[in-house]
Amino acid sequence: MQYTGAQEQLVMTFIFTTANKVRSRLNKHRIKFVLRAESPHTVSGAQTRGRDAAGVGRGTEGKLLSPRLQTVQFSFGVRGRSQMSSPRRQRHRWGAGRRINEARRRSRYQPSSQIPETLRQSTRSGTEGSDAVSHSPPRHKKSHPPPTKLCEGCKEILDKVKELYSKTWEKHEYNYQKIRLQLSSECNGFDKAIITQANTPVGSQIVYDGEKTRTLKVTSKIFSTFAKEHPFQNKTRDTCAIVGNGGILTNSSCGKMIDSAQFVIRCNLPPLENGYEEDVGIKTDLVTANPSIFLFKYQSLLERHRPFADSLHSYGNSLLLCPAFSYGFNTNVCQRAAYSVEDFEIPMRPVYLNPDYLLSLVRFWRSQGLKENRHSTGLMMVSLALELCTNVHLYGFWPYGNHPHGLYALNNHYYDDVAPKKGVHTMSSEFELLLRLHNQGILRLHLEDCSSD
Repeated sequence: MQYTGAQEQLVMTFIFTTANKVRSRLNKHRIKFVLRAESPHTVSGAQTRGRDAAGVGRGTEGKLLSPRLQTVQFSFGVRGRSQMSSPRRQRHRWGAGRRINEARRRSRYQPSSQIPETLRQSTRSGTEGSDAVSHSPPRHKKSHPPPTKLCEGCKEILDKVKELYSKTWEKHEYNYQKIRLQLSSECNGFDKAIITQANTPVGSQIVYDGEKTRTLKVTSKIFSTFAKEHPFQNKTRDTCAIVGNGGILTNSSCGKMIDSAQFVIRCNLPPLENGYEEDVGIKTDLVTANPSIFLFKYQSLLERHRPFADSLHSYGNSLLLCPAFSYGFNTNVCQRAAYSVEDFEIPMRPVYLNPDYLLSLVRFWRSQGLKENRHSTGLMMVSLALELCTNVHLYGFWPYGNHPHGLYALNNHYYDDVAPKKGVHTMSSEFELLLRLHNQGILRLHLEDCSSD
């Protein structure tokens, strides 16, 4: 229908007069009313959202069709108590409503595949609820946060690190060969680090390194779970990367450098996927499993085993190293883990740490000045790597709450901020030992982002 100029004027006057009356009445009931003129020659749906003054839900549409008359759009919305008390929430709601209406209006004229993804997501979230929104892992923030207050007792070690890292690191072959020969002579990780059917036959006695009064006689059933041959086969690797789980790895971009190593050792079944690959890599040749993980995360493997089996796929065909004979609790749970690997046909190879080897490590490092009775898994693996590898690189070994260079706060781990148990290991003493080995050119301790390393 065509309108004359006088008719257009009459229609517009009627619309705006009526709208003002409606607005004054709706305001008494906390109902938002919007009247907006849009560009000429368009078709607009007048959406009424929310409730009217009587509390009845609305969802009607009205159209004003004219080749000359401007389109008028008006909408309703409830202003409840919580929205009135929270302007920020109210603005967010109206903004979301406009995006939803815009997406619906556009969908009348174009296929859904051509609607921008942001509008499709807004429409889903508005019509299907929060469960319809997919959540992906947070992206890495490449810019580090500003410095924070130093952690207690950190200043001395930070000054020492700053002094050491102001110099270019160089390997000292004499120092490396000396400590490697000492470890081979006193600990012999090549032959004794892993329990095998060759070094622990049926009928022999196993003395637990964490409970020295506890022993276990090897039966044929237990013997069958031992490795048939030593997995390292007296073969020296060129470059080994031992990856700790310290928060210093966050946003480090060390993944490629770690994966470039010939042999990669990881500690305590850490997460490698869902965005962590760029910082920690994915390659794994050996991964340790602390039995406390089985206890707290997988109910000691007394119930369902599928969640544990599924978690192992990211480690490929690596060795799964478990300290089955450190404490009495460890034995059964480590064996259940080995059975899970076999039952679910996981390509990993379960092996057990030899308690005799761990006791020899305590004696060796005590002679080097480290006064603790039980070492962390990280130091155990560093000790093994010094025998197996020509070049040893450490990543993620930093037990302090501030980054050594940026001085900003760090989480305890790159994947969470759970504090370690107090009194189990003396992490600061172990780190000072590793820092000394770094200074002597025996191993390389990476404490910087790999992009600037």
